[in-house]
Amino acid sequence: MDQLNNNPEPNITKEIDSMTISSIQSNPSIEKDFNIIVEEINDFIYKLINKEESNNLVKQKVDEYFNVHNINTQEIYNWLVNNQISTSSIFLLGCFNYYGIITSENNERAFNLFINASEKNHALAQFFVGNCYCYGYGTIKNEKLAFEYYEKAANKNFSNGQLKIGYCYDNGIGVEKDFKKAFYWYEKAANNGSMTAIFNLGNYYEKGIGTEKDYNKAFELYKQSAEGGVFYGIVMLGERIKESQFDNFPADNLGFRRQSVKCLSYSRTARVTQQVRSCVLHNCYESETNKWTVNIKHATSKTSKWQRKIFHPE
Repeated sequence: MDQLNNNPEPNITKEIDSMTISSIQSNPSIEKDFNIIVEEINDFIYKLINKEESNNLVKQKVDEYFNVHNINTQEIYNWLVNNQISTSSIFLLGCFNYYGIITSENNERAFNLFINASEKNHALAQFFVGNCYCYGYGTIKNEKLAFEYYEKAANKNFSNGQLKIGYCYDNGIGVEKDFKKAFYWYEKAANNGSMTAIFNLGNYYEKGIGTEKDYNKAFELYKQSAEGGVFYGIVMLGERIKESQFDNFPADNLGFRRQSVKCLSYSRTARVTQQVRSCVLHNCYESETNKWTVNIKHATSKTSKWQRKIFHPE
């Protein structure tokens, strides 16, 4: 069992090099503006994390946000260092350290700031603490605590937290495997707009995991996830066509075939992600068998036979 980090929480402000901090004159209107900006950036990051963006993309989009809104990043950073007065300001300073915005990446500082904000019931901070415990960022890896913090965020209706809880139950991370509970949390996340959860539900319905098999629902969920940009949703649709599994679908096979043909258009515009690289999809029509097929070539890995793989972005 991993041990907890029992070191006392450092005073983050004192540890930061004072040479990087510029003094800000006391001015009520300026203070109000900075508080508003901090809240707006918090909301922006909340939306990015709920869209399950990668760490690199989150940092890139936050930098773009600063540029588009003409926000001086150094000024915001300096203000945050001197004004740890709200959960949002504490969390945002943690993000600056976590992503390396205007300062060097420092996961330990970020973790302590996230812990501080999470104790004040900040849902996004609780999610980030879960990530830190899950992957050992700035603290000792502890999957049980990761699950507990993900659960706190999930119970606040944070869809990415719900997705993580589903994944934990699915894979026995910090908790015993329970496919029915995984299905329950994937469904909650999907209802809150999580495209990855929608894909995972499709997988569950196809395999009959945690629920009864329903190929029609599986197809619709794969299709929905593909339209939402989930690469594996596109691939799984292609695989079903390639393997000519139409006869396994109990109802309205003709309708399924027609929808399958339509889904091929998504594969043409599929964006190659960090998870699957150099993937080339070619579609062709077999006149003799009257079926569409998809040939999939992977340059980086041998994945011609797809097994159940739940997509789990950090």
